[in-house]
Amino acid sequence: MSFYVKTSTPEDWRTQLAEPHKQWENCHSAKALAYCWEEAQGFPNSVKKVFRESKYSVFKDIEFLETL
Repeated sequence: MSFYVKTSTPEDWRTQLAEPHKQWENCHSAKALAYCWEEAQGFPNSVKKVFRESKYSVFKDIEFLETL
Protein backbone atom coordinates (compact mmCIF):
# COMPACT_ATOMS: atom_id res chain seq x y z
CA MET A 1 0.00 0.00 0.00
CA SER A 2 1.25 3.48 -0.75
CA PHE A 3 -0.18 6.88 0.03
CA TYR A 4 0.65 10.53 -0.20
CA VAL A 5 -0.50 13.19 2.22
CA LYS A 6 0.18 16.78 1.22
CA THR A 7 1.44 18.86 4.11
CA SER A 8 1.85 22.60 4.49
CA THR A 9 2.94 22.84 8.11
CA PRO A 10 4.58 20.49 10.61
CA GLU A 11 1.25 20.22 12.44
CA ASP A 12 -0.22 18.48 9.36
CA TRP A 13 2.04 15.52 10.17
CA ARG A 14 0.41 15.04 13.57
CA THR A 15 -2.75 13.56 12.05
CA GLN A 16 -0.72 10.62 10.70
CA LEU A 17 0.59 9.49 14.10
CA ALA A 18 -0.78 6.39 15.80
CA GLU A 19 -0.93 8.13 19.18
CA PRO A 20 -0.68 11.89 18.59
CA HIS A 21 -1.25 12.79 22.23
CA LYS A 22 1.84 10.77 23.19
CA GLN A 23 4.07 11.26 20.14
CA TRP A 24 3.60 14.97 19.44
CA GLU A 25 5.70 16.62 22.13
CA ASN A 26 8.63 19.00 22.07
CA CYS A 27 11.97 17.22 21.74
CA HIS A 28 10.36 13.97 20.55
CA SER A 29 11.34 12.54 17.19
CA ALA A 30 7.95 12.76 15.43
CA LYS A 31 7.57 16.48 16.02
CA ALA A 32 11.26 17.22 15.47
CA LEU A 33 11.27 15.37 12.16
CA ALA A 34 8.12 17.08 10.96
CA TYR A 35 9.63 20.50 11.59
CA CYS A 36 12.95 19.48 10.03
CA TRP A 37 11.37 18.23 6.78
CA GLU A 38 8.87 21.08 6.43
CA GLU A 39 11.55 23.73 6.96
CA ALA A 40 13.87 22.07 4.45
CA GLN A 41 11.29 22.09 1.64
CA GLY A 42 13.02 18.99 0.26
CA PHE A 43 15.73 16.85 1.76
CA PRO A 44 17.07 18.19 5.07
CA ASN A 45 20.83 18.88 4.98
CA SER A 46 21.55 15.88 7.20
CA VAL A 47 19.75 13.59 4.73
CA LYS A 48 21.58 15.15 1.76
CA LYS A 49 24.87 14.50 3.55
CA VAL A 50 24.07 10.81 4.02
CA PHE A 51 23.21 10.48 0.33
CA ARG A 52 26.38 12.32 -0.78
CA GLU A 53 28.57 10.15 1.44
CA SER A 54 26.89 6.87 0.49
CA LYS A 55 29.05 4.15 -1.00
CA TYR A 56 26.27 3.64 -3.57
CA SER A 57 26.65 5.94 -6.56
CA VAL A 58 22.89 5.93 -7.24
CA PHE A 59 22.41 8.19 -4.19
CA LYS A 60 25.11 10.77 -5.05
CA ASP A 61 22.87 13.01 -7.19
CA ILE A 62 19.45 12.08 -5.83
CA GLU A 63 16.64 14.57 -6.38
CA PHE A 64 13.63 15.30 -4.23
CA LEU A 65 10.42 14.84 -6.20
CA GLU A 66 7.17 16.34 -5.01
CA THR A 67 3.90 14.78 -6.05
CA LEU A 68 1.17 17.28 -6.72
